[in-house]
Amino acid sequence: MSEIERTKASIKTAEIRCIAAKKMQEAAKASEAAALAEIKALTNNECSLE
Repeated sequence: MSEIERTKASIKTAEIRCIAAKKMQEAAKASEAAALAEIKALTNNECSLE
């Protein structure tokens, strides 16, 4: 494998890792939004029971 081929493979690996990191970040944001919505719903229910 030539140096150019190794470099291309390394770049491709870095691109795939970057895409995976972005997807994980999006999933974390969605999870956070869901958790905050659940907290808000629970808080609203507790306030209405008082």
